[in-house]
Amino acid sequence: MSLTQAGDRFLPVGFYYKTFIRPTFMWPVYEKVLRKAAGLGKIDIEAARPHGYYKEYLHGDVVVVGGGPAGLSAAVAAASSGARVLLFDENEALGGHVRFCGDEVRWGENGRLITLLHQFPNATVYPNTLVVGHYDHNWLAAVGGQTLYKIRAKTVIYATGATEQPLIFANNDLPGIMMDSTVQRLLHLYGVVPGQKVLVVTANDDGWQLAADLHRAGVTIAAIADQRPKSTHPAADDLIHAGVLAYGQHTILAANGKSGVTGATLAAIDHHGQVNTSQTRQIECDLIGVSVAWAGNNGLLYQAGANLPYDEARREFLPLGMPKNVFAAGRVAGTHDIVGLVVTNGTDKLVGLVTQRDILLAED
Repeated sequence: MSLTQAGDRFLPVGFYYKTFIRPTFMWPVYEKVLRKAAGLGKIDIEAARPHGYYKEYLHGDVVVVGGGPAGLSAAVAAASSGARVLLFDENEALGGHVRFCGDEVRWGENGRLITLLHQFPNATVYPNTLVVGHYDHNWLAAVGGQTLYKIRAKTVIYATGATEQPLIFANNDLPGIMMDSTVQRLLHLYGVVPGQKVLVVTANDDGWQLAADLHRAGVTIAAIADQRPKSTHPAADDLIHAGVLAYGQHTILAANGKSGVTGATLAAIDHHGQVNTSQTRQIECDLIGVSVAWAGNNGLLYQAGANLPYDEARREFLPLGMPKNVFAAGRVAGTHDIVGLVVTNGTDKLVGLVTQRDILLAED
């Protein structure tokens, strides 16, 4: 593959679909070479298979999808009022994004909610279980291990979180360029520091939290480029006083390097929000952490029948016009801080940390 990298300017994406289609009788030969170059493996069709598949029917007053801070809060609120609560999370442990954030306050609150939830006999947690469909009359399908769960719910609360979005800039596919959440996961879940001199490119306080966590771990922060004029994160002043270079109204123009990141070019952003390529500065680094935008994991909300228009102010698709007894909570509802542990029914009003009775009667 190093040969193709050396000649990448002559090999645009999808070149083989145009280059190797004629003569057609030669395609089987071309295909073998191309498939091998792509690094595709072989499937062992004789490998051991699971012994059986199972099906189970479940019924709940309140079904919560997602075990992050918002989902935990909603589950505890519902269980505390006596509702039969089922909570599904695709991960092996509850906590959502808080599991790999560096905020000790959130860690503590998450731990308290998890402990509290497990004390309710009327609440059942299904870890490693992925909800894969929402059908008529709040009928849900979930898969956990070799079991298919068929779930009937009176009320469904989606707290499915959000996925970090990449930033478009030159050479943004170089090794050593990662999403903020990826670096956080490596650092806090696996104890891996993926770089020694890090440039943080951000447009929110998540980037400053990453810089604070890396700085605490002994990693050199080469600079912080924030698209905003100033950060409101509590650690911002401490980082600046510690000598970390912070450039407000700046973003990354290009990553530098051949086989990996060796630096980056930053550019200023004018008061119209346009990148000024005449005002650039060079930063040496071996890792670039990016945190600029989030997109809610709202596929199941779409399937449930929710209307998700684009919000220009937040730059996200937010759930509005929700079906009866279907709610969204936390990041999928557009809230990205601990104050956002709220449940919304898709109107201008927030239902908040409501009880099960409040949820069930919200649209009756």
